[in-house]
Amino acid sequence: MLFGLYGGELVAILGSFGWGTFMSGTLPAVIIGLLWQGASREGVTAGLVVSIVLNVALLAYTQLGNTLPLGMDFYFVTTSSAIVTTIFVSLVTNGASGENVPEHVKPVFDL
Repeated sequence: MLFGLYGGELVAILGSFGWGTFMSGTLPAVIIGLLWQGASREGVTAGLVVSIVLNVALLAYTQLGNTLPLGMDFYFVTTSSAIVTTIFVSLVTNGASGENVPEHVKPVFDL
């Protein structure tokens, strides 16, 4: 019944939330995690947590009729925050990064 009343709106909300979550979670975790040897396990985890929390919070914020500065989409803010968080936490932690990378993972960085 809910989809019948608000079907078009809910599809748009779910699509926007899905795209934002996919982008903000995938970009820092996969791209930075595979291309930068300094990325740590803790940094990627922190970036994922920030992306999920901000996706939910900013989606709710925009659905209540509020707008972000300069008309930005919420997933742009979320992705940027997740990237900054991933890099910052990776720089201050010494998890599985650099010389601590397991031997079976090192060939991935040589591709």
